[in-house]
Amino acid sequence: LYDEKLNDRHAFQSRRAIKLDDAIDTGTLDYWFQPTMSLETGQIIGLETLVRWVHPVDGVIAPDDFLPMVKELGLMGALDLLSMTAALTEKRNLNHAGFGDIGIAFNASPELLSHPDFIRRLVWGVEAAGIEREQVTIEVLETTNFGDASETQSHAAIIRDLHDGGFQVHLDDFGIGFAGLSHLAKLDVTGVKIDRGLVTNLLSDAISGKIMRKIVELSNDLALNVIAEGVEDQATATALAGMGCGVIQGYWLSRPLPRDDLLDWLHDRQRQQRPKRA
Repeated sequence: LYDEKLNDRHAFQSRRAIKLDDAIDTGTLDYWFQPTMSLETGQIIGLETLVRWVHPVDGVIAPDDFLPMVKELGLMGALDLLSMTAALTEKRNLNHAGFGDIGIAFNASPELLSHPDFIRRLVWGVEAAGIEREQVTIEVLETTNFGDASETQSHAAIIRDLHDGGFQVHLDDFGIGFAGLSHLAKLDVTGVKIDRGLVTNLLSDAISGKIMRKIVELSNDLALNVIAEGVEDQATATALAGMGCGVIQGYWLSRPLPRDDLLDWLHDRQRQQRPKRA
């Protein structure tokens, strides 16, 4: 029944949708950055760009609470273009601040892969900012319907074009899709990002541990970068290093950092890792 409670809920969602549409249209969303670390060297080697919406009344709204609305509004492509721009801007800032060896990553939804201006704007952005293409990673969900690379407008063809253009392409949330291994055979990707669900259960579930070990082993055999997300403790990081996993990301290393805090965090970590004088 359509009662007052349901009416209030619809009115609330409509008001929030209008505010969200306006935030995307005016480019006033916030972007935070979560580091990735090489397990071999202990060095920060990359940052993932994550969108945040600071609502004028409700404060910071979690992505899980507004991204479904973005999809319903048909604005995922526009949102991802903003994320791409934020990523390239931050990479330019990193280069100027002396952190040129740190790469940048952003997420590409199927809507962004299908956007007619995506690759053109990406290439223009890296060239205008003086960014090396190999330091830019595009993360695509493993559950994406990629199609056949022989079809010029398919997502698989777009990924091939990105790879051939010198960019890194990683399969995100790897290990939970129904066709992950076949994707490795068909797609021109340079790495996989293992889903946090497997990583979180690594030490507590023997089957998850075996799956993780085989994914890492196979990826290394295929010369693919391997990133484990959702690492929340030293023990998990140690176990991943023993498996041969190259890179980790998660709260044990750092939570996502607001842009204003990022450089301070990087400088602090840099100071901590400098060898002490005798």
